[in-house]
Amino acid sequence: MEGLKIVISHIGETNHIGISAPNCDPVFSKVTGDLSAALAMLLEEVAQAEAKWAQNPKNPKSELPTAPASTYVPPTVGGKATKKAAATKTVKKDPNQPEPLF
Repeated sequence: MEGLKIVISHIGETNHIGISAPNCDPVFSKVTGDLSAALAMLLEEVAQAEAKWAQNPKNPKSELPTAPASTYVPPTVGGKATKKAAATKTVKKDPNQPEPLF
């Protein structure tokens, strides 16, 4: 596969291998041992990544639940909006005023 990128992060006895290719989601794996152990597994990890990409190059899109509607109520004191709540009220624009440049 052309454009294959391989990254190995070696910390202590843990090796993280990242493999990516154009138009494919990256594949990550973890190999325990010294750096030679990670290098020994590299060709197998590349073969597994290419097999995964042949079936499905991109991970499926996640379907997140929709956020519930906001139930925020501005704080009030004695029936009147507090300064903070009053400061957030929207102001209507005067149509006769020019729009700011920046």
